[in-house]
Amino acid sequence: LGNVGYHAAKFCREAGASARLGLAIGRRVDTRAVVRNRIKRAIREAFRRHPLRHLAVDVVIAAAGDPRAVTDAL
Repeated sequence: LGNVGYHAAKFCREAGASARLGLAIGRRVDTRAVVRNRIKRAIREAFRRHPLRHLAVDVVIAAAGDPRAVTDAL
């Protein structure tokens, strides 16, 4: 589990499967659903473009706190 500022990412190898992404963006990030959904879209797009998606790995990203810390890390 890697923590950088206000988000955490966990990587797990999965045998014989494609890469999967899990997101946990809580209300503590922002009370507005529009902002939380924008963060999720940015993370999904970064995952889609990253070579990691070709591996059999599960990625879980949990965000809490300031949304600028999450989007700046991408």
